[in-house]
Amino acid sequence: MLRLRQTLCRPVLSQAAVRSIFCNRPVLDGCRFQRPPLPQSFAHNTILRDKKILIANRGEIAIRIARAAESLGAKSVAVCAPEDVDSPHVAFADESVVLPQGKTAIAPYLDVKALTDIALERGIDFVHPGYGFLSESADFAQSLENSGVAWVGPPPDVLRLFGDKIQARALASQSGVPVVRGSSNLTSSDECMGLLKNGDVNLPAIVKAAYGGGGRGMRIVRELSQVPSSFDSCQREALTAFGRDEVFLEEFWENTKHLEVQIIADGQGNVVHLYERDCTVQHRHQKVIELAPARNIHPQLRERLLDCAVTLAMNCNYKGAGTVEFLVRGDLDSTDADFVFMEVNPRVQVEHTVTEEATGIDIVQTQLLIAGGRSLEDLGLTQDSIHLRQHSLQARITMMPGKGEILDLYEEPAGDGVRCDTAGWYTNFKPNQMYDPLVGKLICSSPGLTFADFEKARKLMLRSLKGFKINGVANNIDAVERILTHQEFIDNKVNTSFLADNPELLNPSKARKPSNQIDHGLAKRKYSEEKITFELTPPMTANVLEVKRKVGDEVDVGDVVVVLSAMKIETEMVSPVKGIVKEIKCTEGEQVPGDKVVAVLEGYEEILIDIPNRKDRGKDAAVSVERDGNRYDGVGISDPTLDVWKASDDFEPLYNINDGSMTLPIMRSLSSSQMSDSKSSERRKRNEMLKHELSE
Repeated sequence: MLRLRQTLCRPVLSQAAVRSIFCNRPVLDGCRFQRPPLPQSFAHNTILRDKKILIANRGEIAIRIARAAESLGAKSVAVCAPEDVDSPHVAFADESVVLPQGKTAIAPYLDVKALTDIALERGIDFVHPGYGFLSESADFAQSLENSGVAWVGPPPDVLRLFGDKIQARALASQSGVPVVRGSSNLTSSDECMGLLKNGDVNLPAIVKAAYGGGGRGMRIVRELSQVPSSFDSCQREALTAFGRDEVFLEEFWENTKHLEVQIIADGQGNVVHLYERDCTVQHRHQKVIELAPARNIHPQLRERLLDCAVTLAMNCNYKGAGTVEFLVRGDLDSTDADFVFMEVNPRVQVEHTVTEEATGIDIVQTQLLIAGGRSLEDLGLTQDSIHLRQHSLQARITMMPGKGEILDLYEEPAGDGVRCDTAGWYTNFKPNQMYDPLVGKLICSSPGLTFADFEKARKLMLRSLKGFKINGVANNIDAVERILTHQEFIDNKVNTSFLADNPELLNPSKARKPSNQIDHGLAKRKYSEEKITFELTPPMTANVLEVKRKVGDEVDVGDVVVVLSAMKIETEMVSPVKGIVKEIKCTEGEQVPGDKVVAVLEGYEEILIDIPNRKDRGKDAAVSVERDGNRYDGVGISDPTLDVWKASDDFEPLYNINDGSMTLPIMRSLSSSQMSDSKSSERRKRNEMLKHELSE
């Protein structure tokens, strides 16, 4: 909640300098970095005093855990990959360790042996995994347990249970929790196709990673023709993100609310809930805005959801913090609303902070104390003592691909009812694009539980967003503002397809027309007469996931040459010419900077010529193109919901035939030379002239 106004003289500071910015500065706007404790803080509890806590994570959550450890009198130890030594989270711990080099930038954070060895060498008492990375790894928890180091979270057998979505669904069913129809793990797209053809699972359906989470490893299937590509891409993403490629199939519930219940258990047979969160506003399964509590929820529906969550935790001897997620169909204020179990996230979640503010309970402190042996009763956390105190909203502020890479100016908002949990950025800092793009979370609250109180919190967030300055790096602040002011959001009429149905919220210039208002022409494919050479360069630092072409291969315009991954976004580098591949200058698994040439192509540029259906069609009329047996419309070629996430003209979002509104981001990137090179500019002008001549 600190507001930074100074401009630092260089992009990289020492750990001491970074920490001093936040911890040793005088009060600004009546606010210090060390914000006031939550009402239910446990700083008086001395059980962890002088204990050492290893934080097996990075970024915002690592700083959050370090703060909790400090408040309890414990010492924190940060870890970082060699590529990540300048990450601010390192400066906030009492000690830090550089992990061994891995094959990728993420690999060191997934090195169970190295992390276990560090825990033993440094005399660590507890390991907190945060969220993501190894936070749900039963193998990591087991390794620590075998080494005599305490794991902050559920025991290994519980992690294995909920890590397997099939077993989790079975436990839910046995516990009387409603579940949606689905399959066991599938080995091929043919097996998936058979289930759908036989009616064992009905369309629309969703292919999901059996060991996934965090909104990754999911593909919507609406037609049988989409099964092969959806299955293959989901399986590949699951292997990349989670190290396992098992997937399964479920019926897909549309037009639903996404509610989740925060639970805490002490491993001694006691479980409490901290009420529910509404996480309905999401983009491709990635939550954007969270509310606590859910608005206008019927007391009976709330009671059913809370009871199901607690029962599920009781039936597996859960320990620590966790979240039970549900899809709700129907109006929340109706007794007829139906719901089904989605999954259990056996860890602290990104959005735990909004529940902390709504209830006043410090969840991370509670996790640490339970790991130290305290019971819920010891902490005074009985269900009767837990109450909702206010409306709280949380927005995830994220960095986006494109624009620059260095922060020209960074400021965070502050004030009563405002909380910022961030990754410790500062002016002139260069964020590492190889990791999660989360800048931080802005949480705004207003005491009371009425609509008027919610409105106060919403308007406070709008004011606070104005004070969040992230200049020099593309971000989603403008999109969050548009969401918060949309009437459907204000009236609580949103569902999980809200952002897909209202693409103008993500990019005002890409509002989707109703299909009955789009008047398409036909397009002919024409090519320039001059043979040109193109160098494909990534729009950002990225990992090479796949090299799909080799030297000498023929390519057409739009053919994928290289697939990259950065900031949770899969980017396809496509050929801008019809010709051949002259050189491939990258290898799979390699990290490539934004100025590296990954492929060289030679051939002819394409020119699309619109053939109007009516005389009154203007120059902006939509174009319709046939490619690979699929029809693409000029207005709908790209999924408009991607546009705020691209935040740059260096991207051409690819229309994904799997499902235009729900699959994870896949974007096609134009070579930066296409966008800025003087010769490219000349070619564009020449091709525009040719296009004009051919269309006359």
